[in-house]
Amino acid sequence: MNRSRPTVLDVARLAGVSPMTVSRVARGKPGVSPASVEAVNRAMEALQYQPNLAARSMRTGRTGRVGLIVPDITNSNNATMAQAVERRLAREDMHLMLWFTDFDPAMELNILKRLSTDLVDAALLALTDETAEGLLAVLQALPVPAVLIDRETAHPMDAVISDHAVAMRQIVTQLVALGHRTIALIAPPPGIRPARERIRAFRECLRDLGNPEPQGIVVAEGQSIDCGYQATVRLMALSPRPTAIIAAANQIMLGAYKALIDLKLQPPEDLSFVGTDDAFAASIMTPAATVIWRDMAEVGTAAAEIVLERLAGRGGDGPVRRTLPSKIEIRSSIGPVRPA
Repeated sequence: MNRSRPTVLDVARLAGVSPMTVSRVARGKPGVSPASVEAVNRAMEALQYQPNLAARSMRTGRTGRVGLIVPDITNSNNATMAQAVERRLAREDMHLMLWFTDFDPAMELNILKRLSTDLVDAALLALTDETAEGLLAVLQALPVPAVLIDRETAHPMDAVISDHAVAMRQIVTQLVALGHRTIALIAPPPGIRPARERIRAFRECLRDLGNPEPQGIVVAEGQSIDCGYQATVRLMALSPRPTAIIAAANQIMLGAYKALIDLKLQPPEDLSFVGTDDAFAASIMTPAATVIWRDMAEVGTAAAEIVLERLAGRGGDGPVRRTLPSKIEIRSSIGPVRPA
C-alpha cells in the first residue's frame, strides 16, 4: 500500500507543536525552546519527514545549492576540497553541485554560461585556463556570487589563493645547498596561477642564488600523470641530466615517480626528487618523497566561508582575497649530489 509523504502538519501533530514551530526547527531558526526542538526532531525522524526543498526555494528565492567547477574529479586535491566545501555548506543546510570540465575550456565556458539563480545560489571556480578566449566576458556576466580557487583573472573577484612562492624558494635553496646545479621543474602550463607562481619563484630563486647561477630546466606542457611520466623520461635522457626534479602538481608527481621506477632510478642515490600537493601519496613512495603541499580542506572551507558571507549580505564592497600558506615535508627523497 502506498503511503503519502508526511507533511509539516503531520510532524506538528505528533510533536504537539504548531506548524510554524516545525518550520523554524527545520530551517535551523532561533527562538524555539530546546524541548520543542527535541520533540520536532523526534517526530521528523519517526515520520521520516524531509523538508520540501522546492517549496523552500519558492519561499526564499534560494536553491540551497552552491556550484563547484573543477577540471578533473579524479584529482585528490579537488576531491578533498569538494568534501570540505560540502561539509561547511551542510552546517547551513546547503549542498554542493559539482561539475568537471575535463580540462576543456569550451566545456567550462558552456557550464559558466548556464549558471543561473534557479540552479545555484553561488559558485566556486577552479578554472581550467584563466586565459581562455571569452572567459572574461562570461565571468563579468555571472548572475551569482563566485569565488576563484587559486586563480587570478582580469575581472576582480573574490578568491582563495595559496602562497606558492615561499615554499618553492625554500626547497630550491635547500637543493642548491646540497650541491645541485642542474634542477628541473615539471609544471602545468602557465594558464593557471599555481603553475605561474611556482615557475616564477623557481626561476627567481635560481637567479638570486647565482655565483654561478644554477641551471634551471622548466617543462610546462600539461598536468596529467602521463605528462609527468613523459617529461621525466625526456629529462633523464639529457646529457648531462638534472640531478634534481621538482614535480609541481600532484598528478605530475605520480607520473614522474612512475617514470623513475621504470628507468630504475632510485632517489636520492640517483637524483633528488620533490613532489607537490598530495602529501599522503608522497609519504607512501619508496623512499618517502619530500613534498610541497597545500591543505586543500582548508582551501575548500575558506572558499565556502566567503560564499556564505556573500549570501548573508556581508563581506564588503570590494573583492575578498584570502591567502593560505604552502608547506614543506622534508623526507628521504632528497640528498647531496653524488659523484658521477
